Amino acid sequence: MHSQTIPPSAWGSSSKCRFCATDLKHSVVDLGMSPLCQKHITPQHANEAEKFYPLHAYVCHECWLVQLEEFATPDEIFAEDYAYFSSFSDSWLAHCRQYTESMVNRFGFNSSKLVVEIASNDGYLLQWFVEKGIPVLGVEPAANVAQAARQKGIPTEVLFFGAQVAQDLANQYGKADLLLGNNVLAHVPDINDFVGGMKIMLAEEGVITMEFPHLQRLMEGISLIPFTTNIFPICLLSQSTEFSSITASPYLMCRNYQLTAALCAFLDGILKIPPSR
Repeated sequence: MHSQTIPPSAWGSSSKCRFCATDLKHSVVDLGMSPLCQKHITPQHANEAEKFYPLHAYVCHECWLVQLEEFATPDEIFAEDYAYFSSFSDSWLAHCRQYTESMVNRFGFNSSKLVVEIASNDGYLLQWFVEKGIPVLGVEPAANVAQAARQKGIPTEVLFFGAQVAQDLANQYGKADLLLGNNVLAHVPDINDFVGGMKIMLAEEGVITMEFPHLQRLMEGISLIPFTTNIFPICLLSQSTEFSSITASPYLMCRNYQLTAALCAFLDGILKIPPSR
């Protein structure tokens, strides 16, 4: 991979790695300016100016996180008119149903367990656990899609997930035996707070599964779709987990036995996991 060094004059407080706070010096791709990808202009606002943001991805030379700088706030991204409803995709629903079967068969989840999904959208996945009589909780920042989940009978809290929210939810609902997140890590401005919340929310012998894009595959397929202005870090799973399996089908499973430290950073096909002990 070839990268371009940013002149020192271009560095600033916004040019810090979201994970390790190292100055960002290496440009991966600069796609110019772009509006938020889930914002759609209504006819009554057709003559109003649309807000654009820099669409410029950098790589941190210390932790290898590929990321955008932060310009749009979570409130701007996940507004009441958030337009993405996961249940619109039949193939995605089929994948999620298969995932549910896999988790239940492998770990024996039943009515005594709690499944929590971060960024649960319209209940596209949790509905399959509900169908099996397994208690669930969705955490979704966009109120309009959360309401769609509630209409399906899926308990959903409209919140931005992080350490404090995780503590509040754990106190109210208990800790998760299965904690999952699909394509959510790349939407998180404060990665460390988010992953810290995952540690808090997970039961002592709970399971985490995360799905996220692998940068090598994006590059091999010349895919620029993940480089959009509501996505911050491109590929990362961070601290405080012990890995039981990493699979290409695209979820990564972690067991929370002793919550030993690990960093999983993907860049150009390199997977680095420090010694867990």
